[in-house]
Amino acid sequence: MPQIKPLLNHHLVGIRGALRIMRSLGYNDEDCLQGTGIQAHMLEDSSVSEAVANKNEKVISLDQEFSFYRNLLNISKDPLIGLKIGEAFRYESYGLLGYAMMSAQTLRDTIAIAADFSVLTFTHFTIRLLDSDEAAGVAYTLKYELAPDLLQLYCDRDLEAAFTGVKTSGIEFNARNTIVRLMHTDDRNRHRYEQYFNCPVEFGHHRNEILVDRSILDHRSPQRDRLASEYCQAQCKRLLSKFGLQGGLVEQVRKILVARPGSFPSIEETASQLNMSIRTLRRNLTKEGCNFQGLLDEIRQQLAQEYLASNMSIERIAELLGYSEAANFSHAFKRWSGVSPSHFRNNENHTNVL
Repeated sequence: MPQIKPLLNHHLVGIRGALRIMRSLGYNDEDCLQGTGIQAHMLEDSSVSEAVANKNEKVISLDQEFSFYRNLLNISKDPLIGLKIGEAFRYESYGLLGYAMMSAQTLRDTIAIAADFSVLTFTHFTIRLLDSDEAAGVAYTLKYELAPDLLQLYCDRDLEAAFTGVKTSGIEFNARNTIVRLMHTDDRNRHRYEQYFNCPVEFGHHRNEILVDRSILDHRSPQRDRLASEYCQAQCKRLLSKFGLQGGLVEQVRKILVARPGSFPSIEETASQLNMSIRTLRRNLTKEGCNFQGLLDEIRQQLAQEYLASNMSIERIAELLGYSEAANFSHAFKRWSGVSPSHFRNNENHTNVL
């Protein structure tokens, strides 16, 4: 998996919601925040949109965030605490983005908006809409490697947050229309998970998924308002642009890399196209939290998953991704996803729930 760091550290709003849940469970602020450098008085009312507009104001580092969530695991002694925390992440938690999702026309539109603006959420996953005859729902793929002791919490938190948001639209999930797949392997608590999600749960998957009957994607939101949703999306784009996350160097490099699938430019060629030295390119990418090889691996992984959904041979896919041998591609794909290309393809081809 590429060691790509997030472009934007997360906002204190995410901590505030989780802390509120812990208080309701009888835990005190001091124990939850111990050693994080975060004070309870810092968690005043504000939105994640403000963090983007004001850049560093009320933004915490990853180390602070990870320390906070480790505290919650340690004091609760509950490996499923992420499910309870996920209940705090309602649409309103995400500011303008939340209102864009809330006022979307259908569940399909809501997921697509979340995928487009996932950087404005609190997730460490890339969000993807699944909308085909083979699979429908939403998938969460890790953007970068997480510490093993936090993986279960983040998987559980983000999927429960999705359930919490969608339920406000009046959708009922059950064993007839939904399957949840989790990256972690806590099979011993299968019964608790299935009670929580009210549907079958599978463990040890290569990514997190909520798979539903495809007709559910067409469910119309009771709060749908096309103009309001479009306005909020436009404001989200403006905020991202202000912060430099759209049209920045990372996006320019991505565009160059995907321009010629099968013949990816080297870092030397990329630097030349951008009229800068290799050293300057590397330095500026580091400032934006990533590196050239990481971006190349990310692009290859995304393209590989798309190609594997087709009938192309593994050899042809390897060629399109710039690998001289299929074995080299298979080795790289397993490093990214934890499974072989053939296993991923077979799994994807059997993901339709109903």
